[in-house]
Amino acid sequence: MHSATTGRLSHFIHNMNRSILHIALCLAALALVSGCGTPRKSVEEQLRDGDIGLDTKKQTVFLTGTKPVEQVTEPSKLVYDIMRIEANGYPDSVRLFARVFDSTGSFITNLAPPVHPTQEYWKSLTEKLGKRTVRIGNFTVREFGDGDSIPYAIHLLIDYSGSMNGVLDALYEGTELFIALKQPYDNIAISTFNRSYDAKVPFMSNRSALLSEFRAKRDNNFGMYSALYDALLKSVVAFDTLPESMPRILVAFSDGDDNFSKTKAREIFLAAKQRNVHVFTVGFGYTQDDVLNYVAQNTGGKHYRVYSKADLINVFKEIYRSLRNYYLVTYKPPKFAGLHRVSLGLQVPNSDTLFATGEYDKSDLDPTSEINDAFSKPILFDYNQATIRPESDIMLDEMADQLERRERIWLEVQGHTDNTGTEEYNQRLSERRAQAVVDALVRRGIATKRLVPVGKGMMFPLKPNDSEENKAINRRTEFRILKK
Repeated sequence: MHSATTGRLSHFIHNMNRSILHIALCLAALALVSGCGTPRKSVEEQLRDGDIGLDTKKQTVFLTGTKPVEQVTEPSKLVYDIMRIEANGYPDSVRLFARVFDSTGSFITNLAPPVHPTQEYWKSLTEKLGKRTVRIGNFTVREFGDGDSIPYAIHLLIDYSGSMNGVLDALYEGTELFIALKQPYDNIAISTFNRSYDAKVPFMSNRSALLSEFRAKRDNNFGMYSALYDALLKSVVAFDTLPESMPRILVAFSDGDDNFSKTKAREIFLAAKQRNVHVFTVGFGYTQDDVLNYVAQNTGGKHYRVYSKADLINVFKEIYRSLRNYYLVTYKPPKFAGLHRVSLGLQVPNSDTLFATGEYDKSDLDPTSEINDAFSKPILFDYNQATIRPESDIMLDEMADQLERRERIWLEVQGHTDNTGTEEYNQRLSERRAQAVVDALVRRGIATKRLVPVGKGMMFPLKPNDSEENKAINRRTEFRILKK
């Protein structure tokens, strides 16, 4: 080989090695900063620069005090919302927590019993279930205010991971304001987390002791990484030291990032429901809010998104005040395994009807679902046929609604039978029934590729096939998550 050729080859190999090294270094940097371009900003930079991916034109009104409806001068400018929904009692009952306030943040009182003699101002209540709307004919409204001495147990959980350094001053100030608002009969605990969990202040009712304990420990244990889910679960379990009769509130401040937990999101949700803990979550920065929002919404809490440091401080005050001032609307909901969209009508004097909306989810599929999770539906078929009976249409509508909202999920649709007939016959029947369910969902707009029919025959009964009741249970359609 000529020396010139050899030189060119050596030069080529040298440049190629440098390129490979550059790519390797870039990939390493990618793992650390999620890209070889501009690194992720701190929360402080995001809040300062206004580029946190939120609608910064929206003006949030926070509760600041109270005002009777008789003193309202501009009823057309009232703000009305459903702050949160408690659906733990579903399907027997649902509780809506509604608020009415003016542009200054004053909560409007005297709109419902026992303060006002009737609930005449509350005009309508509906739930939208998929594509149909159901009117709720019977509901009750009760006004709660500062005079209702309900003792609360409140656990503050604060993110002390590296990304939060820029807003720690606001977190300190907000925590102290929260303590200052405390009623004498409330118990408050304070914990922080990064990769580890720090129970800084145990539940206590003495305001001075709370403040002293927090100030003594507030600068301790900052760190890298975030085990948010682990911290949420530990904070929920901490309520076990208190009487079950006390309403339990967990307030978690975080950007939602989790890169160190062993806990699954579903464990938090189930533990909170088991202990009747209402979870309030406050997200800011590059918020990962799917799980935060789901856990808050489905434990009777509320999820906030923060626009500025001032909002962050206001949320501390807002949450505490909202526990004291609200209208409680109670009713028996319609059954629907899917998203319930609630609309509540209110007409104050000299105003058009105002509407507040909210939602709660009773789906089988949710952000905490995992691959291979399974659930069954008693979809009915004509005897020895693969024809779906009309009374099962509502369940198919529920499934279609869930799949429309969870577009990434693919399901295996399993047909199961009882033991009447031969094994071969039941295998064929189960296959036809699984296909019938897939076809019904496709007619409702679900892509065929997301549904895989499988016949299981009589081989996987839930109950012994020794009675007609048990056989009916075994004749079912089961859904298993293949992809999400």
